[in-house]
Amino acid sequence: MPVLSLLGRAVYGTAKLLRLAFRPVRRSVRLFWHLLRYEPPGELQHCPACGGAVRHLAPLGSNRRTWTYGFISGCVRCGILFANPLPSSEELEATYSADGRWGRHRQDEQEKQVSRRRLEALFAPVAAELDVLHPPAGATVLDIGCGLGGMLDALAAQGWTTYGIDPATKVAFARHRELQSIPAEPRFDLAVLHHVLEHVTDPLAILRSLGSAVRQGGFLLISVPNLDDVAEHGELKYCIRSEVHVLAYSTAALTWLAAEAGFRVVHSGRGPGNPRQRVVLARREDGLLTRPTAALASARAALASYEAAHPDAVAGPRHLPVRMRAAYLDLEHSEWRLTRNASEPPSSRAR
Repeated sequence: MPVLSLLGRAVYGTAKLLRLAFRPVRRSVRLFWHLLRYEPPGELQHCPACGGAVRHLAPLGSNRRTWTYGFISGCVRCGILFANPLPSSEELEATYSADGRWGRHRQDEQEKQVSRRRLEALFAPVAAELDVLHPPAGATVLDIGCGLGGMLDALAAQGWTTYGIDPATKVAFARHRELQSIPAEPRFDLAVLHHVLEHVTDPLAILRSLGSAVRQGGFLLISVPNLDDVAEHGELKYCIRSEVHVLAYSTAALTWLAAEAGFRVVHSGRGPGNPRQRVVLARREDGLLTRPTAALASARAALASYEAAHPDAVAGPRHLPVRMRAAYLDLEHSEWRLTRNASEPPSSRAR
């Protein structure tokens, strides 16, 4: 018996030593496998707007619980950039409802007046065709995501008949007509999408609906965060992030999407006095409209310029492919989280 006991202890001790010796090897194998096969839950393989093929362009961090690092992905067909994975429809509904995080914020906002001078500056590039300050009798405008109604107030003061849609706040509809959805028939001379398209996951569906609602020769105003000049203003997180601003657009992408919906872009430029804003004006036209053939190229170039101008903002080892960079950052964040949890007392973690 003593011999067997000694033998058992020797075997156990040897096995323990082997486990300790091979622990770094096992960890390296797991790390390598994670780098090769990393896939955040809900990762999209196709564009949410047009269904085109997707390319991952950069890692993207997230505060959502389902993943820590995903991707800034781009569509090779229409050229949009999007947070990948995107928030689910339930998450979006919760965020933009009147009681949601975004909806509550909108209730607390102060009224933002749009001055006559700013209104004139926004539409100056098409003033020869659309005199926004002197509309014809009965001219109608629809503002999607009208918020507190600042834009509609300015247009109403110039004689426009004003309509709006906004699920997050009803403040504007004490003064303007509310619609629950975009009409299917051509009723409007002007439509406004002022900082709306970066919040949605179905921009082409919205634009196509407006293509039916705007009369031939009518205009569409779009304003979005200025991706084209992100290297200059330096605020990539304003252009795209995992929540709220989940899509980003170059001028080429907006031109592609607008053409698909029956609008021809006639102007694209910075917002008046605001380098972070891109303003696009498009005219409703029939017929086959020209679409950019390499719509993603300008967004790729904008991201490359941003990384060159702001190297400290680049996440993860730049020499690795994008998926491996995201996997590396995900592991790094997971290890930091485990270390933090281990250092906290149980009562603190429970809170």
